Amino acid sequence: DRQEGQDKHLMVWCEAAGMAPQLGNATEDFSVPVLSSGGFDSLTTKHDMAEEISDYDEVEILHIGDHDPSGVHICSSLDEDLQAFVNYYRGRVTVTRLAVIPEQVRSMDLPTAPAKSTDRRSFSGRTTQAEAIPPKRLREIVIEAIEDRIDHDIYHEVQEREGGIRESLAMRLEDL
Repeated sequence: DRQEGQDKHLMVWCEAAGMAPQLGNATEDFSVPVLSSGGFDSLTTKHDMAEEISDYDEVEILHIGDHDPSGVHICSSLDEDLQAFVNYYRGRVTVTRLAVIPEQVRSMDLPTAPAKSTDRRSFSGRTTQAEAIPPKRLREIVIEAIEDRIDHDIYHEVQEREGGIRESLAMRLEDL
């Protein structure tokens, strides 16, 4: 676990299940798990996640979702529900909206569409799908967010221990 020893345990949570493998490729070197909701999660799912989160002193969830009424409310609902459950288990969790945020829509000139007239959730502006962010750029956003949040000295110490374990196992296997 390359997050061993870090002050905060990181997780990525994405709205679109189809993005999980792509995001997993970006996070695997850091042992940051990628979870996918495929939309609004059940309270049971959030409760189970809160139990897992409570195994750590502090967790930050980096959320990736559409910039539309549902995507914004999925993130806020996730935050509110996890906060309630994790508080019960005496843990600490922060949910950070990593993408898509209005600044990214502007800076990357992402395609937009009007919000669905049938969706009555509060939302202003035009909508953008998370899949509109080019895969390479999304990978960079995720990696930068992780690198900004980890203690690099601790991360490198874990990698060194991992290398030592790998060498030891290789020597033992040669003797067989």
